[in-house]
Amino acid sequence: MASREEKVKALMVIRDLSAKSDFNAAKHEDIVSALKKTYGGTSILLYRLRKDGLIFSPIRGCNRLTDEGRRFLNDILTSTQPMIDTIPAACSTYTA
Repeated sequence: MASREEKVKALMVIRDLSAKSDFNAAKHEDIVSALKKTYGGTSILLYRLRKDGLIFSPIRGCNRLTDEGRRFLNDILTSTQPMIDTIPAACSTYTA
Protein backbone atom coordinates (compact mmCIF):
# COMPACT_ATOMS: atom_id res chain seq x y z
CA MET A 1 0.00 0.00 0.00
CA ALA A 2 1.24 3.46 -0.85
CA SER A 3 2.05 5.60 2.17
CA ARG A 4 0.46 9.00 2.55
CA GLU A 5 3.87 10.58 1.93
CA GLU A 6 4.28 8.68 -1.36
CA LYS A 7 0.80 9.72 -2.48
CA VAL A 8 1.44 13.37 -1.71
CA LYS A 9 4.82 13.36 -3.44
CA ALA A 10 3.35 11.69 -6.55
CA LEU A 11 0.43 14.13 -6.65
CA MET A 12 2.81 17.07 -6.36
CA VAL A 13 4.94 15.68 -9.19
CA ILE A 14 1.88 15.14 -11.40
CA ARG A 15 0.60 18.64 -10.61
CA ASP A 16 3.94 20.26 -11.42
CA LEU A 17 4.60 18.26 -14.59
CA SER A 18 1.05 18.86 -15.81
CA ALA A 19 1.46 22.61 -15.36
CA LYS A 20 4.54 22.55 -17.63
CA SER A 21 2.91 20.38 -20.29
CA ASP A 22 1.21 21.64 -23.45
CA PHE A 23 -1.65 19.16 -22.96
CA ASN A 24 -1.90 19.65 -19.16
CA ALA A 25 -1.00 16.05 -18.27
CA ALA A 26 2.14 14.39 -16.89
CA LYS A 27 3.81 11.66 -18.97
CA HIS A 28 4.40 8.35 -17.21
CA GLU A 29 8.14 8.32 -17.95
CA ASP A 30 8.52 11.86 -16.57
CA ILE A 31 6.76 10.80 -13.38
CA VAL A 32 9.11 7.79 -13.09
CA SER A 33 12.15 10.08 -13.44
CA ALA A 34 10.86 12.64 -10.95
CA LEU A 35 9.94 10.04 -8.32
CA LYS A 36 13.18 8.08 -8.84
CA LYS A 37 11.23 4.82 -8.70
CA THR A 38 11.14 1.88 -11.06
CA TYR A 39 8.67 1.89 -13.92
CA GLY A 40 6.73 -0.95 -12.27
CA GLY A 41 6.71 0.68 -8.85
CA THR A 42 5.46 3.93 -10.34
CA SER A 43 2.77 2.07 -12.31
CA ILE A 44 1.46 0.47 -9.11
CA LEU A 45 1.43 3.82 -7.31
CA LEU A 46 -0.41 5.49 -10.20
CA TYR A 47 -2.91 2.63 -10.32
CA ARG A 48 -3.69 3.16 -6.64
CA LEU A 49 -4.06 6.91 -7.12
CA ARG A 50 -6.48 6.27 -10.02
CA LYS A 51 -8.39 3.73 -7.93
CA ASP A 52 -8.68 6.31 -5.11
CA GLY A 53 -10.05 8.84 -7.61
CA LEU A 54 -7.12 11.25 -7.19
CA ILE A 55 -5.85 11.10 -10.79
CA PHE A 56 -7.15 10.09 -14.20
CA SER A 57 -5.58 9.31 -17.53
CA PRO A 58 -6.95 11.55 -20.31
CA ILE A 59 -4.46 10.10 -22.80
CA ARG A 60 -2.73 6.73 -22.62
CA GLY A 61 0.54 7.10 -20.72
CA CYS A 62 -0.39 10.46 -19.20
CA ASN A 63 -1.96 11.43 -15.90
CA ARG A 64 -3.75 14.45 -14.52
CA LEU A 65 -5.15 15.34 -11.09
CA THR A 66 -8.88 15.06 -10.61
CA ASP A 67 -10.79 17.71 -8.67
CA GLU A 68 -10.70 15.32 -5.71
CA GLY A 69 -6.92 14.94 -6.15
CA ARG A 70 -6.44 18.70 -6.15
CA ARG A 71 -8.59 19.03 -3.00
CA PHE A 72 -6.70 16.20 -1.27
CA LEU A 73 -3.32 17.73 -2.09
CA ASN A 74 -4.44 21.23 -1.11
CA ASP A 75 -5.81 19.96 2.22
CA ILE A 76 -2.52 18.20 2.99
CA LEU A 77 -0.35 21.14 2.02
CA THR A 78 -2.40 23.68 4.00
CA SER A 79 -2.98 21.62 7.13
CA THR A 80 -0.81 20.97 10.14
CA GLN A 81 -1.50 17.23 9.89
CA PRO A 82 2.01 16.35 8.59
CA MET A 83 3.51 17.80 11.79
CA ILE A 84 1.03 15.88 13.94
CA ASP A 85 1.84 12.63 12.11
CA THR A 86 5.50 12.89 13.16
CA ILE A 87 4.71 13.03 16.90
CA PRO A 88 4.08 9.27 17.44
CA ALA A 89 7.26 8.39 15.55
CA ALA A 90 9.30 10.84 17.62
CA CYS A 91 7.75 9.60 20.85
CA SER A 92 8.40 5.96 20.03
CA THR A 93 12.16 6.58 19.98
CA TYR A 94 12.07 8.14 23.44
CA THR A 95 12.86 5.84 26.34
CA ALA A 96 12.60 6.86 29.96
